[in-house]
Amino acid sequence: MTVIALPRPRSDELHSFLNSIASEDVSNATRSAYQNDITAFFLFTGDKFITSEEVKQVTVEQIEQYKNHMHENGSKASTINRSLSALRQFFRRMVVKDIIKLSPMELIKNFKVEPSVVGKSISRENVESMIDLASNDENRIKSVRDVALLILLVYGGLRREEASDARWKHVIEESGHKVLLLPKTKSQVEQHIKIAPRVHEALQACWETYPDELYDPEGYIFISLSKNQNYGKRMSPNSIRRIVVGYGKRIGLDITAHMLRHTCCTLAIEGGAKPHQVQAHLRHKNIATTMLYFDAKDQLTDNATDYI
Repeated sequence: MTVIALPRPRSDELHSFLNSIASEDVSNATRSAYQNDITAFFLFTGDKFITSEEVKQVTVEQIEQYKNHMHENGSKASTINRSLSALRQFFRRMVVKDIIKLSPMELIKNFKVEPSVVGKSISRENVESMIDLASNDENRIKSVRDVALLILLVYGGLRREEASDARWKHVIEESGHKVLLLPKTKSQVEQHIKIAPRVHEALQACWETYPDELYDPEGYIFISLSKNQNYGKRMSPNSIRRIVVGYGKRIGLDITAHMLRHTCCTLAIEGGAKPHQVQAHLRHKNIATTMLYFDAKDQLTDNATDYI
């Protein structure tokens, strides 16, 4: 009898890493993004497997080459930064497991790409045009829902996921101010925003207009009106994206829902808000992110071309 020597099973360090962060309340979407980003890097280096041996072979030069590769292929700054952040988390885990002594990411200074915020926001006039379109929709329920959604995204600076998860019970009063609790955020920590009077009025219109079969005190504020199994259920982040994109196209703009968050930041700065106020409202983890908007405004306000 001939004995066939089978290859020894290879230890999948990516699988181990993903399991390790599963207990850290990391969302499935984030874990999926980590998996895709880390896999893409190792494929770039020529490795089909992600084992301890492959991990030990990674160099600083390979990471820098991968960063340049993404940039040359037109990847957005946010995409590049997300990928590099995933690699940083992965290699830190490899240090903890004593597979490597030092993460190659720690040897790269300022590895993040500074994103440009110019052209990411829209004018107040365009915002009002979108709101006017929603206000004039023949479907009264859809009208009040979309108006409230647009106003909240602009005044509150919410991400799509945060608006999608907003429930009526999250609207509370604190020290005489209307507040919206955000139990699920990018940071995985409960946060809150102050609700402007215009936002509260728009939400109140939804409250008063939704018919009994669509209103649930424990339910979601933004609900689907599609005539299918989703009718009356939570509106998905993708649905929010389509609604904003749709209103943008109707006024001749190619926009995304996230641009309304940028618009919130820009309008607050133009109104005279200070950096720490904008940072708190937009819930930027790092003040440097907030300062990108102030720097962009300063560069345009006092520009060399003004002296020519």
